Amino acid sequence: YNSLNNVDLTNMLQSKSEGVLGESKLVYGYQEFVDAEFKIEWILDGLLAQGGFGLITGYPGTGKTQLSIALAAHLALGEKKFLKWDNLAGSKKVMFMSLEMSAAPLNLFMGTIGQGYADKNTLNRNFMVSPLGMPIHLDSHDGQVFFDQIMNDHMPDVIVIDSLQKISSKELTDEQAVKTLIHYLSVVREKYKCAMVMIHHNRKKPNDGQKKGVELSDIYGSTYITTDVDFAISLKVVEGDLLQLDILKNRLGATPEPFQITRNPENLSFTTDLAGLYDQYKNKDGDI
Repeated sequence: YNSLNNVDLTNMLQSKSEGVLGESKLVYGYQEFVDAEFKIEWILDGLLAQGGFGLITGYPGTGKTQLSIALAAHLALGEKKFLKWDNLAGSKKVMFMSLEMSAAPLNLFMGTIGQGYADKNTLNRNFMVSPLGMPIHLDSHDGQVFFDQIMNDHMPDVIVIDSLQKISSKELTDEQAVKTLIHYLSVVREKYKCAMVMIHHNRKKPNDGQKKGVELSDIYGSTYITTDVDFAISLKVVEGDLLQLDILKNRLGATPEPFQITRNPENLSFTTDLAGLYDQYKNKDGDI
């Protein structure tokens, strides 16, 4: 506000029995709060909520971008399930913002992935692609104005950004810079009522670190990153097209044990059904 004269406190000057901020109140009695009904609007049941914030992370070359595009396509098409999570929201308007990969390589990538989806009309209507291939510093005024324009013009329900590093002008180890950036992202999600998924990466480990277990502390950058996210999924290659998902954090739902998925090399689709991988590698005698 430019001055206190511009501040309208009319809505705050209500009787003690009335609520503020719509139907909610600022302070509740304990049992009153427990008995009140606050619904989580799930997109992916037990994982991603409307307005939620998640990370898909891992080491280079593990398929983070491929998995993220598959997630976006499933939500755009309203597929009933994505891996182990039920889609409770139906079709959603999704935007994939590529700040890592430019238009030409992303076009090749998307063309390959698109072979796995028959409903091209719905995909084209609900799945928007922004192939910028360059950073947008959302910790700067110019970056925020540019991003705000994109969000105003297209109003996605879910936005997937590749990657977290490309929206910060400072190192992600800078505690104060990351704290400010994460706060801005929460303001964006509240303003546009959208969920956000960021592609990120893990810290480099010496020697054969990728084959060891991954923990939340292995995600690169300030602890403010992992503190604020609702979920963090780490992806790693077991062998070939056999991958493993480690759910490092799931604030709002159950945290499943690590589980394996397979990637179809022809269209880069993912499934929890390992039978296809068995058929792919077994020889004529039925041996692996």
